[in-house]
Amino acid sequence: MPFPDALALLCQVGLLPYYSYSFCGTESIYRYNKMVLADLDDDELLSSDNPIDFVLYAGKQAALSRTELQKYHYLRVVTGLLAERGWSMEEKRDLLLFIERILYLEDKSLSAQYKGYLQELSEEGKIVYIPFYERDEGLR
Repeated sequence: MPFPDALALLCQVGLLPYYSYSFCGTESIYRYNKMVLADLDDDELLSSDNPIDFVLYAGKQAALSRTELQKYHYLRVVTGLLAERGWSMEEKRDLLLFIERILYLEDKSLSAQYKGYLQELSEEGKIVYIPFYERDEGLR
């Protein structure tokens, strides 16, 4: 299966599956495939063994979140589902760090509750818990 020469990730509502630009009689058109998160089937994403499908599910939940409480709920659900996967601890850790950025909690109280949940899962041996200060250090 051939791999694409280029990959673009665009996050925009109502985006057409092409981009065109013309100047002084010269026209450039870039056509690409389009995927809409809202059109993806939750059950299909969750039943897949592909980690990217799991990330797409988390992204879809983030897009549905309207309040901090909803984000907290979705983050707990997604984290719990991730903990149950048969992937390696390193894969789970990497996906968790990415997903936490998608469903970032600004509310300090909810963030503290989530941190406690992560510690529980870590003590059960289901995920690798990384303290928040270490996470932030790794992103600088």
